[in-house]
Amino acid sequence: NGICTGGSHIAAQLLLGFGGSLGAATLNENGKKYCKPRNNVTYCEAVQLMYSIMRVYSGQDVSDTTVTKWKPVIGAYNIPDWAYKATAYALEKSILTTSDLNKLQGNANKINTKAAIREDVGVIFGKALDTVSGYDTKSGATLSYKDKGSVSAAAVPYLELLNRANLMVGDTDNKFNPKANISRAEMAVLSVKTYNKLTETGTQAPVTSE
Repeated sequence: NGICTGGSHIAAQLLLGFGGSLGAATLNENGKKYCKPRNNVTYCEAVQLMYSIMRVYSGQDVSDTTVTKWKPVIGAYNIPDWAYKATAYALEKSILTTSDLNKLQGNANKINTKAAIREDVGVIFGKALDTVSGYDTKSGATLSYKDKGSVSAAAVPYLELLNRANLMVGDTDNKFNPKANISRAEMAVLSVKTYNKLTETGTQAPVTSE
């Protein structure tokens, strides 16, 4: 049974349902699932979710060669072992750069606790979407959010793409809140909508190695 606290019922169900199919971040405590939708999402969790979606969409797992290529860099940042494949994929596809890895950095026990902010998650998902035919960033892209002045210039094309695809939009006041930590509920909505958008045209091929 799923036990969800501190958030909307719909967001909670998205977290548990999506977590079952693609490995979203749910917590298992005393044998029960707690989605805790208002809790933060770490950068490693955000990258893992992006990779899970792209893996299912493309039908390809990241190759061992790619993981081996990036392993020395990833290891230098104590990134958790479970996030190696996702991080290697993101680096290989230029979704992440090595300068981004400090956000995924783990402690001596390889535990990453740094909360991801909405802008950064939008860039991660926007860059991933930009690799898919038909979802391209626009030259000279602009945003219409009331707080657009708080958005980093480099993030604008990717946030505009997500807005155009109706995957990540502003709140009821038309604010994006770029520097706010993204919650698990928000992450669930973005993940499910992205997954559905990419797979709505048909069944994907079985996952294979690149």
